[in-house]
Order: sequence, then structure tokens, then C-alpha cells
Amino acid sequence: MSEASQSYNEGKGSFSNYTYSYIKGKMLTQMSRNNQHQDKHVLPEKEFWEWIEDQGSSPFLEKETILTYCEGLTEKEAKWIMASFIEQLTNMEIAERENVSISAVKQWKSGALSKLRKLKEKTAKYN
Repeated sequence: MSEASQSYNEGKGSFSNYTYSYIKGKMLTQMSRNNQHQDKHVLPEKEFWEWIEDQGSSPFLEKETILTYCEGLTEKEAKWIMASFIEQLTNMEIAERENVSISAVKQWKSGALSKLRKLKEKTAKYN
């Protein structure tokens, strides 16, 4: 209302008529903006989201895929890979579960990552 009173000109009619037109114009402008926003940002139908959820791979397949990368790693390095990537455990949680020090888990991690980097570099040379 204060915006309308600031731009009101007494010579052009009554304040109530001016305020009505001013507010109506603001509302129409906002409705137009909302419609434009909705046109630009269309959300997919419910069926789309259900289809996306169905497309997720099973944990078994993820585990099988990750295990293929563990070939050539020690048992402990593979254990770190699986616990980190499949179970989403931190180094501290792995150390507690395996009853070893965090330092030992970090060594497993370092060894695994080093071997995987070498494998990646070797594969990149052949591609």
C-alpha cells in the first residue's frame, strides 16, 4: 500500500481506484511470473520417479562389480574397498570392526589405492 501511496497522483483520480488498479497490476505481474517459472521448471510425473527408482542396480551387482576391481589386491586391501564403498564405513569404523588400529586401515587404503592407480594407468596405455 505504501508503494501505491508514493506513486499516487491526486490529479488522476481517487486514491481507492488507483490503489485497486495498482494492486491488481502487481498481482497479475506476479501470476505471470509464476506461470513462466512453472513453464520453465516442469517436474516429471510420478511414474517417471518410480521408473528411476526401479532402474537402480541391486547391491549384489554393485558388490560383484567392485569385487572385480579387487583382483590383485591383498585380502585386507579388498576388505577396505568393500567396507568403504559398499558399506560406507569410515576408516575408524573399519578399524573398530576389524579390531586393528586406524593406522593399519590407512595402510590398507594406501595400498589399495596405489594398486588401483597403477591398474588405471596400465589400462589407459592400452586404450
